[in-house]
Amino acid sequence: TTTMMNIIQPLQKDKPSGPRWAIAAKDVNLTGTWKPIVNSKFKSEYDEYLKCCGQNMIFRNLAVTVLGFVTEIIEHEGTSLAMSGTTPAGSWKRTLVSSGANLTTDSFETIHVDVVDPDGDLVQVESYWQDDGYTHTSILRGKPRTGGGIFETRRYLDLGKDDANAKLVCESIFYSSPSNNNKKFQNANVTWTFEKV
Repeated sequence: TTTMMNIIQPLQKDKPSGPRWAIAAKDVNLTGTWKPIVNSKFKSEYDEYLKCCGQNMIFRNLAVTVLGFVTEIIEHEGTSLAMSGTTPAGSWKRTLVSSGANLTTDSFETIHVDVVDPDGDLVQVESYWQDDGYTHTSILRGKPRTGGGIFETRRYLDLGKDDANAKLVCESIFYSSPSNNNKKFQNANVTWTFEKV
């Protein structure tokens, strides 16, 4: 008689489990040089957002004036998102490392990256992929001049009709600290849309 043995192979996952991933979906890559689409509506929304973040009128006027000169260069590889934002006033370089489930394990430790922001403040940024790997989310904490406020940013591609016309959408959200009684800080959000150049 012949005995047949069934050899059980571990299942190969084609995507991570759970709502928080360390990696993007297989067909997502944010790499590129991006410029924002700027119009009067966006300028007004951005000015209001900055006001809710506690910025004064002089700073806001300057920031809105240079919007058309902003460039965001992104290099996306694995769990790393290296970004360099440039304006006439200077540049802001940062590399975020996402943490979450991946193809080999569902367990993870949250990674907080120390970043020096454009104001020269040392802040901590946590990031991960959500929406089945289609939205990159980063959470910035520890900025002293916002009275304990938190910044959340969600980046994702809007493909439109095809990949060639893809836009990068960046939702910026500010959460004012409930323990801060300073009324100049208010919850706010603004949505950027970038074109690839």
